[in-house]
Parts: sequence; structure tokens; C-alpha cells
Amino acid sequence: MTFGGTRSDAEKALAKALSRYIGYTTGAYDLVRIVSVLECFAGRASAYKEEVVAELRSQSEDRRNEPADTYLSEIINFAQAMDLIATVSSRETKLQRLAPTETGRSVLGAKAANDAGFYQFYLARTVLQADSDYLYPVIKYFTGMHGANIQEYFVFAQTALREERKAWLVEVFPEKILLSRIAEQISWLSAPRGGAGDYRIDVPTMNTARHHSAPRQGWLHELGIWDRTSKTLTKFGTDVLRTLEPSGSYFWLGPDSGVQDALRIVPALQKGGPFEDQLEFAAYETEPSEADVAALVSDVSDVMVASFRDAKLVHAAQASLRLPIEYIQYRAYQDKKRYDWVSLLEKLFHEKKAILERFSAHKGLVGFYRAK
Repeated sequence: MTFGGTRSDAEKALAKALSRYIGYTTGAYDLVRIVSVLECFAGRASAYKEEVVAELRSQSEDRRNEPADTYLSEIINFAQAMDLIATVSSRETKLQRLAPTETGRSVLGAKAANDAGFYQFYLARTVLQADSDYLYPVIKYFTGMHGANIQEYFVFAQTALREERKAWLVEVFPEKILLSRIAEQISWLSAPRGGAGDYRIDVPTMNTARHHSAPRQGWLHELGIWDRTSKTLTKFGTDVLRTLEPSGSYFWLGPDSGVQDALRIVPALQKGGPFEDQLEFAAYETEPSEADVAALVSDVSDVMVASFRDAKLVHAAQASLRLPIEYIQYRAYQDKKRYDWVSLLEKLFHEKKAILERFSAHKGLVGFYRAK
């Protein structure tokens, strides 16, 4: 697939794929509470950070032990790192204003669809895109193949992964200027002092491992990837792990599939997927029948209509097509069939034009829709 952005966009996408983790170590450990930030924006386009903190405090059931503002602010940081909300005020503004992203609105819509499996599936994909580097070693640990404790394994896995990535970057970008432009966007990689010598990786401490591995076990349980009682991976968790390590080891959840070509990385040195725009948790070998497609068109239409009120952008009567696309991906996983969301949506808007209207995208194929 061809990447449609600029060289700078491609460099940023590559750097993001090489540092997919949420670095905060205090505060909002519970995934349900992190996602609850979105509820603060029901019916309004944006809110000041102080307003969001106040609403998060009001959600506390224990009035005698209400969380501190610093803790609640960490919840907001996590929600931003997961691309659920974003800062929409300028840097010069004293009060920070926040708003849900297209992904955030779509997650709200998925919850409103009243399909727990779909909501969990979409949330899992969303969290993995933000945090796969730190989630992977926790998932891998619970395969039961590692004798060390989870903190020791976390440090070992992160150190080995960063060394492997650093070596790859040096190999594919022999020009120092090109390498430095990407390296400076990667938080765990430090430039050589004085411009001479080798790049250095940041080796996580045991304290860092403890702060990060413990809460992510709760996340994996909420996402249906890990069973807290048996301390084993679920069927979905096994499929997620297989996707993240297609060759038996994890290198990354890569950027969009055209990014490496856009950066002119030699094909022989390019890394394979999974890629962000092709993230699937199973091999869908069965082609759907016409009846399968017709049934799915009807189900997708129902989801789009039922979710529109919660998924729509407040400043415009339209919702992102990310919502139905994610539902089609979910059904592909559930049905084990190779649904093509592009052709399926074309069919849907042709057949359901009396109730659903399509709007073009600003760029790419993912546009918007309106339920009439």
C-alpha cells in the first residue's frame, strides 16, 4: 500500500512504531477508568482540563476517599496517550482544553452499540496501537515459558528489543542526518555525546518494570486477552500474541504498510508486519458468500444507526467511518471470513442510502457518515 503523507509524516510514523508504549508510571492504572474520560464529553465538543478532572472526581463512589487532582490528571494523560482525547487549545492558552479524537468518538459509539464483544475487540486494537511494546512482554510472560519473575522478564525483553531496533535503524539509515531525524523522536534512544560514538538505549530499571507490568495485567484482563483467575491467555489472547510475533518473536507493531517504501528503506532490510493498517488477529481464509455479505451489510447498518448519536462529532452531524470499519474487522475475526471493508461499505451506502449518507475523507479512504 502506498503511504500518502510527506517524508516528515513517514519519519514520525516510523518513530511511533518503534516506541509504542505509554511511559507514565503513576496514577490511572485501571483501563475502565481511563476510558471513562470519554464520558465527560457526552453532548459537548470539548472541555477544560479542570472540568474533566472535576467530572472524574464525581465518578468516585467513595466520597470519604476521593482521588487527588494529581491522580485524576494522570488518567487524562493515559487517555491522551491512547489517542482517545487530544489537546485542542494552543500552547499560549493558560487553560488546557481537551476534546475526543475520531478514535475516541468511535470508541464511545462502539460502547453504545451494546455488543460487548465488539467493544472489547475495538478497545484492544486501540490500546495495542498505543502500548504494544509494553503489553507484549506481559502477554508473552503468561505463556508460562519463562522462569524469571515478570519484572525481570520485562526488563530483559525491553532491553533486547531496543538493542535489536537500534541495530536495525543504524543499518537502514547509514546517513547520520537521516538517522538523527528519526532517533530524536524515540524517547528510549540517546544520541552520542558530541556527535561521535554509538547511540545508547535506555535500559528499564526493575522499579520501572514493576510500575508497568502490574497495571497492564489488569488491562489485559479487561481486554479479554488474559484470564485473571487461571493466569493464562484466552483464545483471543493467543491470537493477539500470534499476530504480534508472526515469526516467533516480536519486533514491532509496524507503521502503515507503505511507510518503509516512502522512506526508501531497501526492500531486503524492511521489517514485516503486523502493520497498523493491516492489524488482524487471525488468518481469514474463507471467502464470504453473497448471503454472508448481505447479512453483514444489514448488521453494520444497524450498528451505524444505533451508535451515531454517541459516535458523531459534536461540531458536525457526522461520525467517522472508523466505527463501521472496526465492526467489519471484528466480524471478520468472529466469522473467520475475509470481508473487504472498502467494497462492503460501498455496497452498504448504495443499499442503505435512504437512512445512511456518506461524506468524503479529508485524506485517504476513511471518511464520515450520517444517519438520516
